[in-house]
Amino acid sequence: MPNYQRLLFVYGSLKRGHSNHDRMTRYGGVFLGSVETVEGYELRFLHRGMAGVATMTRAHSGTVIGELYRVPDIRPLNVFEGHPHYYRLEPIIIKNENNQTKKVWAYIFQELTSLNARDSSLIVDGYYRERDWIFTRKG
Repeated sequence: MPNYQRLLFVYGSLKRGHSNHDRMTRYGGVFLGSVETVEGYELRFLHRGMAGVATMTRAHSGTVIGELYRVPDIRPLNVFEGHPHYYRLEPIIIKNENNQTKKVWAYIFQELTSLNARDSSLIVDGYYRERDWIFTRKG
């Protein structure tokens, strides 16, 4: 039988205190700590009307700050995140406050095209705060 347990890095609405964190707890996610990616990722907010989504994409530099969870069965979160068509579950390297690194999984936005890049904003500090973004419009 396949093992669907994963160590999962989250950076958007699945984090504690954000709108979809209840899914993380409902699916048995256990918070393990605050972590960040090693260089090579950026965090953007992709605007969609009065709402939008946080998106982590590959970049030449930059880090993304988030939370690490142990998830007993990743499949319900795959459905929620639109894996593999919208976000793709990929291995990444994270580090903790002691600079210890670990290979974990994260949902990476499929493709930041020039069209949706115009409708997105770079989150310069790499830390998503839902209250700062959820009711903003691009422009």
